Amino acid sequence: MTTPMKPFLSQSPEQTEKFAAEFSKKLKKGDVIALCGDLGSGKTTFVRGLFYGLHGDPAYFVTSPTFTLLHEYPTKKSPLYHFDLYRIETFEEFQRIDFEEYFGGSGRIGSAGTGVGDGICVVEWGDKIPELASEFDYKISFRFCDKNKREIVIV
Repeated sequence: MTTPMKPFLSQSPEQTEKFAAEFSKKLKKGDVIALCGDLGSGKTTFVRGLFYGLHGDPAYFVTSPTFTLLHEYPTKKSPLYHFDLYRIETFEEFQRIDFEEYFGGSGRIGSAGTGVGDGICVVEWGDKIPELASEFDYKISFRFCDKNKREIVIV
C-alpha cells in the first residue's frame, strides 16, 4: 500500500489553489489523478490551482465539467484534461464515451497511440468506477473538517 503524504489543511479556496499549484510541479505528461470527496469539498478548486501551476492560458476559466463531462485546458507543460464522472454509473458507460483514449502511458487502457494521452488527466469522482483504480498515479481525497476547512490527502 502506498503511503499518503502529510494531510494538508486548507482554510480557504485560495489556499487550496496554492497547494494544488505547488503539487502541479510533481506532475508529468501522462499522469492520471483521481479526485475523491463530497460535493463542494474543493475538487474543482484544486483543478483550478493545478491549471495555474501548469501555467494555463489565462483566457480560460476552470469550471466543473459536470454536464459536459470533460473540459480541455491548454497549459505550458501539457494539455490538462479535466473529467467529471459524477453522472457516469458504470465502467461500460465510461468505455462507450471513449474517455480511456485520454489515459496515456504504456500499459494503460486506451494507450493505442492516439496521442491524446500526452496530457495530464484529472478525474473528479475517480472513485465512482472501481475498474479505473489501477489507472491513477495519484488519488487525492477531500474531506470537510468544518464550514471553511478542508483536509486534502494525496496518495
